[in-house]
Amino acid sequence: MKHLLLPALVALGLAAAQADDQKFTFALPEHEGLISLGVFDAKGNLVRQLASEAKEQDFTIGLNGLITSWDGRDDAGKPQPAGKYFIRGYVITEKVKSEGIAYHFNDWVTEDASPRIARISDFAVTPDTFALLGNLADGQPFAARYAREGDLLWKTLLDPSAEGPESIFQPERILRPSGIFAPSRIAASASTVVVAREGALSAFPLPGESKTITAAPAALAIEDTALLSIEGKSLVRRSLPTLEPVATSEAPEEFQSLASGPKHQLLGGTSKQLGVWKLENDRWQKLDVPFRVTSVSFGKDSTIWLTGQEIDSGREAAGQFAPDGTFLRKYYDGFSVRRIHASDENDEITILEADDTGVTRFRVLRQEKKTENSEVAWKILLEKSITPCARFGIVDGRLVPDAGSTPQQDTVEMRVSPAGLSPVGRRVNVKASSYNGAVWLEINNLRTLRVGDFSAPNPRLVARKVADSSQVQLFAGDGSVVAEFLVSGSDQIEPFDAGEIDLP
Repeated sequence: MKHLLLPALVALGLAAAQADDQKFTFALPEHEGLISLGVFDAKGNLVRQLASEAKEQDFTIGLNGLITSWDGRDDAGKPQPAGKYFIRGYVITEKVKSEGIAYHFNDWVTEDASPRIARISDFAVTPDTFALLGNLADGQPFAARYAREGDLLWKTLLDPSAEGPESIFQPERILRPSGIFAPSRIAASASTVVVAREGALSAFPLPGESKTITAAPAALAIEDTALLSIEGKSLVRRSLPTLEPVATSEAPEEFQSLASGPKHQLLGGTSKQLGVWKLENDRWQKLDVPFRVTSVSFGKDSTIWLTGQEIDSGREAAGQFAPDGTFLRKYYDGFSVRRIHASDENDEITILEADDTGVTRFRVLRQEKKTENSEVAWKILLEKSITPCARFGIVDGRLVPDAGSTPQQDTVEMRVSPAGLSPVGRRVNVKASSYNGAVWLEINNLRTLRVGDFSAPNPRLVARKVADSSQVQLFAGDGSVVAEFLVSGSDQIEPFDAGEIDLP
């Protein structure tokens, strides 16, 4: 969970004055603050938002108060019928505070600008970074590169709906490949990220311009400064970052996974049959291992790590084998292990896991010691999870990723500051809303307080009043993450009456 503080920014929406506008003057309550102002009809329905979080200097200052106008139209620009309309507003005093509390259910999201990763399909590792391939919350395919500590370094969007490659300046590029569907794979060196997706093979040198060719490899690996790709039963060596082929040889199978090791050793595997293939001294040898292999990697001392379906248990697990194929150990921690990359220098492994509920977990682990029964103890160096949360909500007082059929609300009743001669604060309906990439607090449908950033077209919104207080929690989610905000001091929001307008 990442804690953050979001500043309350000002969004001004004053109606432009026209020659036939209805001008009016209004006086504010005692305390200064940001002003939200609207026009309401006789039934109390909001017709037009005139201002949101405006300052006094945003209005014309007259002798008896602030002056503004209304052009007789609603927010959609439609002229309103003749009749009596009422001008109402609220002042957000300095005692009203809003803050971002945390992001829930997605450890990759640390700020609103973070990629909203919803699914990871493959990854690659270098000594200092790792690269991810997957889909964002809106379904958009992406690739990204992170530092070992988890900080975002680079990202690219992969848009299959357009034709031809297109790049923009660093740090973000856009690639738009077209072609036949093929497995999505990613590989990375210290200076280049390579993506194979939907019939396109693309290299992203950092820095430098991207290069895209038509190819549909089923597996990728980096060896020194070259890319190795499995294309059918051909093992193709390509230069980086040009992707020009420099050598081709035949592989014994149509591998779905490929790994390079010391002294030009290679590993290849496929889930179509048991076993793993090893290339050593220019000869392929099949090692009999009880796995239908989905990914392979060389580990320390030329050991072999792989993932796949274990025949004995039927689980998707990870196994480590000696160079000759002798079983050493298995890794399984309740999640199906989908992909693996092992370090050839130490006892570290990086894995991608998933469970039956759709939770994905990215882990970097180090073998620390053996327990009394000779089992390996693993230390977690990095862990980032994604929990599906499209139906998040409050259940039994707790925020949960799937609220099921439990009713949720985006509106709560609160008291604002007393108005006029009344000693008791007025009860109002406070609602969470989304507008222009931000979460707002609405009072009687009037956007009153900009709570914080949340960039999503139609987020799911939930509001909850904190018991016996003037605080309200707001939650916004897009299926990949839920942002939590807190508004304090709602009883210090001051309502005011700016008079009436008779529209002819």
